[in-house]
Amino acid sequence: MTSYEKLVSEIGKTDADEEVKRLKAQREANCDVDPDPDSIDSLIATRVMDWKYIDRKRVGWGYGPKVWSTHDFYSPTFHGFSPSIKLSHAWMLVEELNCYYFVLWRDASGWTARFHDGDVTEESTGDSPQTAICLAALKVCEGVKQRLCPSPA
Repeated sequence: MTSYEKLVSEIGKTDADEEVKRLKAQREANCDVDPDPDSIDSLIATRVMDWKYIDRKRVGWGYGPKVWSTHDFYSPTFHGFSPSIKLSHAWMLVEELNCYYFVLWRDASGWTARFHDGDVTEESTGDSPQTAICLAALKVCEGVKQRLCPSPA
């Protein structure tokens, strides 16, 4: 018995459908849940965008949900950053890494994103354009870190 079937048996089909809608909306809003620090979205926010997850009240901004601090004077916070799900958020990575040439294409193996800066090319393939962009952007940032801070031999 699935969890939905169990819910239907307990509260009825109409109420179960409403509860599923409510839970989906709550999950999408994700207002009261801190992001998993190991999730791809959190890694992107911290490593590619150089953002910090902050508590608005602790920094003197009043009440409200925790937000990503963007260091942007005109738009200092971002709530609900999901580049692995939302293409518009993934495209922010392309804009952030604007010193690179960027190509995105789809073939039989899936979506592929490629960043190229003249010396180094980083690319990744994923089942969606968002996934490919996120993985390639993370590779770019790891490659830059290795070039700037090479490990001792």
